[in-house]
Amino acid sequence: MKKIFKGLLRSGNFSTRRLDAFSDGVFAIVITLLVLELRVPEVHGP
Repeated sequence: MKKIFKGLLRSGNFSTRRLDAFSDGVFAIVITLLVLELRVPEVHGP
């Protein structure tokens, strides 16, 4: 896996800023999902 990232960084097609922004975005989504309390609604009757 490290070889893939090193190759992308060396090729110039993928900058470290983009990788940082992507990881920050993934982290923010994960934290948001962990904070939200998602419940299955209760159904009463038929």
